Amino acid sequence: MNAPLSSAPRTAPQMAAYWEGVAKHELRLPRCSVCYTWEWYPSTAGPACRDGHYEWEVISCGATVFTFTDVKRPLLPAVTDSYVVGLICPDDAPNCRIPSRIEGPVVIGAHARLAFSGSGENSFPYYIVECAP
Repeated sequence: MNAPLSSAPRTAPQMAAYWEGVAKHELRLPRCSVCYTWEWYPSTAGPACRDGHYEWEVISCGATVFTFTDVKRPLLPAVTDSYVVGLICPDDAPNCRIPSRIEGPVVIGAHARLAFSGSGENSFPYYIVECAP
């Protein structure tokens, strides 16, 4: 099952570039314009560097599973099947930990690839495990 667990709120102004990318089936992450450090989750105050601001950049689809859990109890009444969620480290931004649904035989350190369910504004990102370490 690769559908989102529920519809995500897409109204936070600091997340607009992220959701615009998701609608186009690309993953955009914020990077500081001064020190070039990737940041996730972007704060409303912006990067810590003086005179810095976020520059949203498209990153590649590859990632590594940092940690995960197999959820067996329903989170929501409409979700009765078990599912896996975890923290993903994108290859291009390894200091970031992005929460995501994960499909496949998940182990820590496994390589995963970004995928999307839906289309346009109904798109939602998730990861599929490609191979174990």
